[in-house]
Amino acid sequence: MTRFGGFLVLSMSLVLCVSLAATEAAEWSNWRGPHGNGVADGAGYPTEWSTDKNLKWTVALRGSGASTPVVVGDRIFLTAADDNANLVICVGMDGKEQWVRELGSATAGKHRDGTGANPSPVTDGERVFVYFKSGDFGCFSVDGSLQWQTNIFHRFAEVNSETLWWDLGTSPVLTSNAVVVTMMHSGPSYLAAFNPADGKVLWKHDRVTDAPREAAQSYTTPVVTRDPDGREVIIVTGADYVTCHDASDGKELWRVGSLNPERNEYFRSISS
Repeated sequence: MTRFGGFLVLSMSLVLCVSLAATEAAEWSNWRGPHGNGVADGAGYPTEWSTDKNLKWTVALRGSGASTPVVVGDRIFLTAADDNANLVICVGMDGKEQWVRELGSATAGKHRDGTGANPSPVTDGERVFVYFKSGDFGCFSVDGSLQWQTNIFHRFAEVNSETLWWDLGTSPVLTSNAVVVTMMHSGPSYLAAFNPADGKVLWKHDRVTDAPREAAQSYTTPVVTRDPDGREVIIVTGADYVTCHDASDGKELWRVGSLNPERNEYFRSISS
């Protein structure tokens, strides 16, 4: 599945693979897939496609976006932004648009090809959680009903082009009982966990580092995993450090530094 310009492209083979995977709980639920490593379960996926090879359909999309789609059941979810609004789009496996919803006013991307819809959605199979450069963060049912919405920047701390130079890049992630977002910029940085059902804040942990200037600005997405004792943890890379947090309360368990040994002021963290 690939986005080129304003199109969502899905190959015939991938449609069949995703349909089979749905019965095996192997759906593409979040940024870089269910295992967070960019690898799909199963085999037999096409490695080549073009307008006349391995292509089932294309559908024109409203707005533009740099986020990646997520797949659950027979639905594909993605985000975009136009001149006025942040958009959440649902497309069926037949290529037909099922619904489009707006969530707050769009904030334009800084780069000429940039967009305010960089974070990828995440889904728990019943709900879809979306996040935008404007700070708007919300939850929809897979049928398109708005469950809740908030604005993280208004709630916690304002983020702008001076504190996060190249737009918002981090995507929300799911733990066993929360949906979590991170903010790492040249300002108060933190992790925050929200109740998936109603959007209430479960906890917020300030992530303090000594990263210089723009090195504090990070675009990575956290990884949710378990430590050797079976405890659910959140691993965050950015602002010159890797930190590990208890998923139940955000408490920092450990950190590793020296990612920027020369203290380069422009050493931004991008790769998750």
